[in-house]
Amino acid sequence: MSANLPSSYFAKFSAAVLLLLSFTTSYSQDDAAGSYAVDADQVLIDETNGTITYAGNARVVVANLVIQADSISIVNQNGLPAKITASGDPIRLQEQVRKTSFNGTARQVTFLLAELKLTLIDYSITDQAGNSMKGKKASFVFAP
Repeated sequence: MSANLPSSYFAKFSAAVLLLLSFTTSYSQDDAAGSYAVDADQVLIDETNGTITYAGNARVVVANLVIQADSISIVNQNGLPAKITASGDPIRLQEQVRKTSFNGTARQVTFLLAELKLTLIDYSITDQAGNSMKGKKASFVFAP
């Protein structure tokens, strides 16, 4: 048996789903692809492209690094999280576990989970000793 539902039904249903997802979202991942936790106001799941986008006060903790941005996307490859990208103006970074912890900002951030590789575009970072570094592009590899 099939039902002929008016198109307004689907619009209301979609709005209800988006409203449900608009509450603060929190997610943790801990597997072979790496460990991370994400918090945000909204989440958008794109199953076709294997991408989950967290928006509004988005925050991810990965490899002892905290990244705060307008939006954070997790890209999956072969069913596993592979890449974290952040966008916003500015994106804020904080790392406090190593002896030389740092704070900073960037225009674009990419973190490859399998390699524990952080790439910053248009960045400025300062370590706890007050040393600072600015540049167009830099990559850092975190120890496992």
